[in-house]
Amino acid sequence: MKAGSPQPSENAWRDLYLSALFEADPAKLLERIAEAEYALSLRERELWYSGGDHAKEKLALTGALRALEVLRNIHQYTRAVTPPPARQGSSVLRQSGRSATSFAQYDQKSYPTVRFLHL
Repeated sequence: MKAGSPQPSENAWRDLYLSALFEADPAKLLERIAEAEYALSLRERELWYSGGDHAKEKLALTGALRALEVLRNIHQYTRAVTPPPARQGSSVLRQSGRSATSFAQYDQKSYPTVRFLHL
């Protein structure tokens, strides 16, 4: 192996991180995130004990961990707020007691004109 070439552990966390970022299957996403976070923590530990100046890679690791955290939060949030499937015969308009034609009576002329000041 060349002296300047990256070690396998340096590339391992990047590969797992990218596979988590680009995972298309929501059922596999949390598993991919966990694998990537584990690889990131192992790499951080390696850098800690190596004692060299790895500022760029440490910064990349920190950014990757934050991105995975955001990805997990988004995935969990979208699963929590996914609306249930609509029931047959239910409608927001029907529930409100209004018909679609009652909303059609408003046109642009009935709204006040908004004017902007140009400074």
